[in-house]
Amino acid sequence: MTHSKQEAKEKARQMRREGKSLNEIVAVLKVSKASASVWVRDIKLSADQREFLVQRQKEFVSNLNREGKGGSQANRQNAIQQRIAYQQEGREHARRNDVLHEMGCILYWAEGAKARNSIIFVNSDPNMMVLFVHFLRQCLNVTDDKIRLKLHCHTDNVDEQHSMKQYWLDLLNLKNDCFGKVMVIQGGKTRTLRHHNGICTIEIGSTRFTMHIFGAIQEYIGIDKPEWIFENGVRN
Repeated sequence: MTHSKQEAKEKARQMRREGKSLNEIVAVLKVSKASASVWVRDIKLSADQREFLVQRQKEFVSNLNREGKGGSQANRQNAIQQRIAYQQEGREHARRNDVLHEMGCILYWAEGAKARNSIIFVNSDPNMMVLFVHFLRQCLNVTDDKIRLKLHCHTDNVDEQHSMKQYWLDLLNLKNDCFGKVMVIQGGKTRTLRHHNGICTIEIGSTRFTMHIFGAIQEYIGIDKPEWIFENGVRN
């Protein structure tokens, strides 16, 4: 059965009010997840509906892992269950109407890497970098000793690299021991785009913080991304 766009939208909204997941809506209506997400993003699920979807996600993961055997498989299942719990923490925080938390999570959705066990945020915009570090400190309680910086630049001049590193350290109010590698980007002499202070990477090795952000993104946007709990997005 085919639906007109308006009919599909109305059906999608009805299904969402009934507590259906975004994946279920997409499967039934044969529409893109992007369209379905836009149609239902303003519909808030009840606490019971959210809990039901979380439990179903846990059951889904459990069923996948029953196919495996041995201690390594059990460890993998435990790790997945832990990621689910961390995502639930993020979802719960997203319901607090915390504006900084929402900005930080959505900024990461747009600009961050999608690694499962590390927050990796790369940018040359100082305002974005300041906002993101403020989010990390205030909303996730990330301490400065957990933050690692890397520099990408177009110069192999040590003095210039030092100046760039100091710029980011001062901007983000971090100590020198937070800085790690400097990577020189090779480019032609005619290249006109040069980042005066290089491109800075913020990296934090933490499954908990990463999954917290992923869970919050799903709650804010009204999407379901069960693949985000798997290492590298792959269901082995």
